[in-house]
Amino acid sequence: MRYYSNKFLVRTEKDYYDFTTKIRQAYIEGLQWVFSYYYKGCVSWDWYYPYHYAPFACDLLNCDRVEVNFEMGEPRRPFEQLMSVFPKQSGHALPQCYRWLMSESKSPIIDFYPVNFRLDVNGAAFAWMGVNLLPFIDAKRL
Repeated sequence: MRYYSNKFLVRTEKDYYDFTTKIRQAYIEGLQWVFSYYYKGCVSWDWYYPYHYAPFACDLLNCDRVEVNFEMGEPRRPFEQLMSVFPKQSGHALPQCYRWLMSESKSPIIDFYPVNFRLDVNGAAFAWMGVNLLPFIDAKRL
């Protein structure tokens, strides 16, 4: 439970049970999404893994009971897609009319591109081995 307490701020035994159920669901969905993508094609344009870390393998027990259903959704436009994955330092690769959205304080989505964010190195030897704890992009706002 220490892992979930440190990484996900899960505090009580009940929260632990509820959280491991949710993260198991999301992780199995992620595995299914990847397999489907490579063997069938995209099964959902909207799905994403909503956590920065994976669950413990032991918490994937009974994953055969997990039901996975995807909604196809709509694909993102090319520049929306790029703005979903680019850091603000790569804004130069976008047309001029989009760049301000990633860098100007008056941008309605500037919170997607923080200057300061936590880096969880978790004992790693180099910063590039750490986990950048960036906000998840809200596709509707983007």
